[in-house]
Amino acid sequence: MKCPYCNTIYYNKFMESDVNKIKGLLSLPKRNKVVSSMINEIGFTHLDDNSFDQLGTLEVVFYNDSTYRFFNVSYGLYKEFIQSNSKGCFLSKNIKGFFLYEKVK
Repeated sequence: MKCPYCNTIYYNKFMESDVNKIKGLLSLPKRNKVVSSMINEIGFTHLDDNSFDQLGTLEVVFYNDSTYRFFNVSYGLYKEFIQSNSKGCFLSKNIKGFFLYEKVK
C-alpha cells in the first residue's frame, strides 16, 4: 500500500483504516472563532477526540491574516488554550518557542 501523500510503500503494516486516519490528521484543522484582540481563529486536528494526551496540529490565525501551524501539541493544551482568558498571553507563555511550527501564510 502507498501513502497517498508521499508515495512511501508500507508492506501491509497499515490497514486501509489506518491510512484514512492519517489522511484525516493531515487534513486542515477545523477552525473556531475565538474572543481575542489578536487571534481570530484556532483549530486543532488529531486522531482521537477523547484523549487529552493525543498529539496533533494546532493552527492559529491572527487578525492580520497570518496563519501558523504548531506540531505535536497535546489536545489537553489545545483545550486550555481555547478556554484561556487571554489567548495571546497563553500562546506566548505555553506554545511559542516550545513547539515546531510553520508559517502557512
